[in-house]
Amino acid sequence: LHGRSAVADVPYEPLAIEPAGDDKTTRYECLCGRLFELHMIDDQGRALAAPRLDDAAQLMQDGYAPSESNPRFHAQMVYAVTSRVHADFRRALGREPGWGFAGEHTRLKVFPLGAQEENAWYDTTAGELVFGWFERENMGVISTALMHDIVAHELTHALLDSQRPHFMEPTGPDVAGFHEGFADLIALMQHFQYREPLMAALADSGGTLLAREQGERPAHWLCRIARQFGAADDLDALRRADRTPADLSYKRKLEEHDMGELLLSAVFDAFDTVFRR
Repeated sequence: LHGRSAVADVPYEPLAIEPAGDDKTTRYECLCGRLFELHMIDDQGRALAAPRLDDAAQLMQDGYAPSESNPRFHAQMVYAVTSRVHADFRRALGREPGWGFAGEHTRLKVFPLGAQEENAWYDTTAGELVFGWFERENMGVISTALMHDIVAHELTHALLDSQRPHFMEPTGPDVAGFHEGFADLIALMQHFQYREPLMAALADSGGTLLAREQGERPAHWLCRIARQFGAADDLDALRRADRTPADLSYKRKLEEHDMGELLLSAVFDAFDTVFRR
């Protein structure tokens, strides 16, 4: 549909297909670059075909075509979004962000179809990003690896973890909320890098980001987080950047994702104020 797809430019690097797995019975292919290892194995231990992302013939077609049933596209989606977000951090910081996990491996391990769960997560101990998948009777299989916002959100957790020792330790009630809100904010602001969907969203809303006055329509794609995930539970989105003090206000015991939504809404409100001026 119009405005629903985009080609993402990512920093070039040589990629290699390497064998992975801890024993001879679970050997599988792993796509390796300088920063990431895409482990092509599902939650049942079944090996999946690794994508040839730097193959010349594939690049001439702008990569694998969008497909919910092709594991190679799942891996491509994750690689594209994580590479782009990492490049933005590197450019903003003026240095390599590094990784926060300890151990011998230097690359972040990524499992595009790693768990049959309604979840995705960053594991600082193992140095892994794991993306889950789940089923809905009316929607079929739903993969978090195909959700731009979820991928950007989880990588941001990994990048925040690298910035300061013990930065993820819950030393106060706001720490987890800050991490969730900051990760959502990065995911949301990434929307503005994709010209075609951005223009389509602004055209649909008449140039409005947030609806502040009567008759205004919000640009839903620009102020919502993980609309695909929310749709699975008949919600508009997993989280929103247009919360107001009337429906969400600060409390010390606020759940961490709600606390993050509060931070997200405050920053996006300021962003919208600047945009209007």
